[in-house]
Amino acid sequence: RYEVRLSPEKVVGLKSENLKRLNGYGTSIDETEFLSMIQELRDAYFADEKLQGILAEISDISSGKTPPMDWAEKFTAAMREVQKPIFKRYGYPQGLEGGTLIKDDMRRCVLGGSAVAAQIDRQLSYLMRISPKGEKSDGDDFVLESRSRLKALSWNRAWREVAHVIARKGWAAFVQEDLHEKSAQTPKYYSDATARHAHKIMLKTFYTEFNEQVRLDPSHLGEVPSSWSSPWADSVCSAEHVSKLVSKKYVVLDEAIEPDLLSAAHSEMQQLQQQTKLQIMNTAISNGAKFTNLRFAGEEEAAHLRLSLPALFEISRRLSSLPSVLAAHD
Repeated sequence: RYEVRLSPEKVVGLKSENLKRLNGYGTSIDETEFLSMIQELRDAYFADEKLQGILAEISDISSGKTPPMDWAEKFTAAMREVQKPIFKRYGYPQGLEGGTLIKDDMRRCVLGGSAVAAQIDRQLSYLMRISPKGEKSDGDDFVLESRSRLKALSWNRAWREVAHVIARKGWAAFVQEDLHEKSAQTPKYYSDATARHAHKIMLKTFYTEFNEQVRLDPSHLGEVPSSWSSPWADSVCSAEHVSKLVSKKYVVLDEAIEPDLLSAAHSEMQQLQQQTKLQIMNTAISNGAKFTNLRFAGEEEAAHLRLSLPALFEISRRLSSLPSVLAAHD
């Protein structure tokens, strides 16, 4: 019998699940049980009328709209109620501990190659009105993990700043000078206006910290291209192609992508279209064209795309490798 030591107090058999945990990919409970649990959670979330009603209060958090002040509190309470009996049945921690652990277990599952976990995580993202990992980038270049941590930090700092301003100036002066309101309004109006003011401070803090952290540690921008780029570009683009591109301003790479891969990518785009997840381009050249953004500079984002949209991920990876090849021939 061979054993591995997961911690100073825990020695377990040399099974595949325990080896995954040793490598940082295993879940805190048996992976089969974990997948069953998150499937139950997904179905329960979609079936719970209270939770659905709270989600209906906003159209899309990721669009930049500020939700009602008590929205997060109501949503968390409703979600915890749905989780409680399911977590109990699987011996999973309750409350905040369970909510934090499920995110970590989901990440480990996806990085370990579980397509089921990636699909459920994607469905849960749609349910929560947020973009799945790796899809629909919001325009900045921070990788997912760094962006999430920094955004939470920026929100905390923003609300602390609002509280300090109100304490220093007094409520009346804050309303007039910072919210620019001269006439009396309802309490809800003041609440929403204060939230919007905090959101502006949060964005300013976020991008200030973003620039500083990238200056200190460029890895926040993601993996270096050599870790995800494809050798495909070298095989289809030659010095002759670059010369034609320079002289004619365009070049055609015949049979550059296999028909089967193109067909699979087309099916994935149709899937995104049916789920209304494509955006509409508004430019002079491609006005009306539909598109989505994929980002795979981070390990978790790349894993999600590889499992959820494999054909689009492969084509995007190949196309993203072209600039360096073109530059080498230039």
